[in-house]
Amino acid sequence: MERQVELYIQGLSDLELLEYTRTPTHLPEALEFANVELAERHLPAELLTALEKQLKQRQEAREEEARAIAAEPLNWEWRIAAFLCGVQIPRTRRRPKIQRNVGLGPDRSFARPDSSPASHPSLELGKSAALNTV
Repeated sequence: MERQVELYIQGLSDLELLEYTRTPTHLPEALEFANVELAERHLPAELLTALEKQLKQRQEAREEEARAIAAEPLNWEWRIAAFLCGVQIPRTRRRPKIQRNVGLGPDRSFARPDSSPASHPSLELGKSAALNTV
């Protein structure tokens, strides 16, 4: 790992270091070094629980801020850009798919391409059933 990353991790405050160790997007080597650095600071358990609480409050504040930003409507410049780029609201109603094998029986999808419809098993069952009913 680069010396610059080590210096950065060593310069973090206790809260920032704890947040750094809880973020999974960092390189594994950097996370390992941060965990070692956190262990070397010998923080008492009470302080760690207080830092965890502060970290949770900070995360909740960030999420609330993100929700507030997401709830704001787009200004007119972004609305025009979205319109010109073709961004649309997805359709909620879908058109029914056209069935190709309508009326050919339920076993039609399992028929071999080289077999003719006359030798298809569902048609043979239909003939024998018709002969038995007459």
